[in-house]
Amino acid sequence: MPISSTGPMGPLRCPPIPAAMAQRQPSPFRTISDTSTPLADGAKRTTPVTRIVCFAGAGASASFFQGWRDAAGPNTHITAYRPRGRDGRWGAACPSLADSTQDAVQSILMQQAETPDQRLVLFGHSYGALLAYEVAQALSQHAIPLAHLFVAARTAPHMAPRQQLAAGMTHTQLVQALRDLGAKDLQVLSHPGLGPMYLDILRHDLRQNAAYAHCHDQRLSCPITALSGIKDPLAQPLMMANWQACTSGPFFHHRFGGGHFFPLDCPRRLSHLIKSRILSPVTLLPVTEPLA
Repeated sequence: MPISSTGPMGPLRCPPIPAAMAQRQPSPFRTISDTSTPLADGAKRTTPVTRIVCFAGAGASASFFQGWRDAAGPNTHITAYRPRGRDGRWGAACPSLADSTQDAVQSILMQQAETPDQRLVLFGHSYGALLAYEVAQALSQHAIPLAHLFVAARTAPHMAPRQQLAAGMTHTQLVQALRDLGAKDLQVLSHPGLGPMYLDILRHDLRQNAAYAHCHDQRLSCPITALSGIKDPLAQPLMMANWQACTSGPFFHHRFGGGHFFPLDCPRRLSHLIKSRILSPVTLLPVTEPLA
């Protein structure tokens, strides 16, 4: 029986790990609506659609974006990357940032070959914003056009990240740091099975985030929209404004009410902004007014 719970980064789904699972290598992508369906099901649509590939933050999984499915609308296909070592891919060790980048890029390239008419958009939250940026850089080397990159709740990759949340913290310190950032349902960390599992994954991702060194001379050409919560100490306005240096295309910054985990609180409002920005990438909207 799978264990289902709710964690500080969103829903947690932690099934037991059967021996057979360790030998399987499933696609790293699954649709939000059906975790057994490959990303390729978007090819069955008869009208052009936008495909948004989402990357969750440190310690989180694809289920972070569960609430986006209904908010997206019929012409937007929401998928989420599932890193190894979690989210049904329990048979593999947690990967490095470089390995996750290669893993995601390979899957996107395969699906892009099958659905070349889909508008491709990337969205990343926190550590996932860094992963989305690395994927965008890698896709540019394959001449894959990217319609838009959305980065939420993380400072620009060429700037040192804030250390309010660090892998070296004790259990008590991590819990308090998550609480300070606005995380919810922290009681799951007291679970004898889920708690240590979650914290191990969180610490791994935090180490990857802290060890990152920006090494790209070439800027992206796609529009970048930075998103942040007005109460998030990890994503203050100047930190997010530095994302502008990562692209030669348009740049925008929008602030939402809430803290570090604001995407969990306003999926419909966020979805509306994303779709509006994709359709009108050069239309200037207010960059300081909170949207929620």
